[in-house]
Amino acid sequence: MGVRSIDEKSFWEKTLIGRRRDISDIIRLQIYGVMWAATNIDQIYPNNYTQALRDFEMDWSFNGLNPPNLPESSLAFEVIEKAIENIDQVPIIVINEPILVSEGKNSHIRYNYYYPVWAYDQYREMLSQRMDETGINYYDFWDLVPENQFTNTSIHLAPYGVSILRKGVEKIIWQVLCLK
Repeated sequence: MGVRSIDEKSFWEKTLIGRRRDISDIIRLQIYGVMWAATNIDQIYPNNYTQALRDFEMDWSFNGLNPPNLPESSLAFEVIEKAIENIDQVPIIVINEPILVSEGKNSHIRYNYYYPVWAYDQYREMLSQRMDETGINYYDFWDLVPENQFTNTSIHLAPYGVSILRKGVEKIIWQVLCLK
């Protein structure tokens, strides 16, 4: 089965039944939005929670793929390009968000639970190259936040980690908008 363009949808994917997941997600997020707005809380971390995994088995795999090469076709770069295709005169900024970079057991094999080093490094290189080719403002904040500023997963930041990210993003926005 070949790779389809993101614009190509089968007949089934165009029907209400075929889009039921999308519709369900929209309804659910709208309901959550009301609750978030009413409480100013989108997620609560109890005082005691299981920390994100930092020690790993000798597992080189990533989503069914193994080293040495991450095929570019397994990444959805065209989504970014399609999103900005019809935007005129609006500065676009793509930021690769911080991930937990473990210093634990087998951290030379895996940065964290989700990403082995070989795959994530190739992804970052391909993303950087693609953004350079398209002229999109790209910033790689992948290791901006220290390991101890992640909560229960390798992608959820603790409050101070959010502050670090916020300051980095704010600086970039000012630079791109030429206001500072």
